[in-house]
Amino acid sequence: MSSQEPTKWPMVIPTATFRPVPALNITRLAPAERQRVWAVIKAERPELADLLQQMPIREMQERFDAVLTIDLDQLPASVHHLRK
Repeated sequence: MSSQEPTKWPMVIPTATFRPVPALNITRLAPAERQRVWAVIKAERPELADLLQQMPIREMQERFDAVLTIDLDQLPASVHHLRK
């Protein structure tokens, strides 16, 4: 059995670097842009449109005054340019 020194606190613990995922903030778009994105999502990603219309998501947005962001890899390329 080997003996080890007790850990001396405080000490720096290395962690991984967080890299944000590119996303489109739907909430901050102008109404016309938001409608365009919605039309594209409904046409090209109907499963995502169905998910976004589910009540728990809408309720959470209202309850927490939350913004809606969607990862760019989940959106059709035709709306990626709207990311600011």
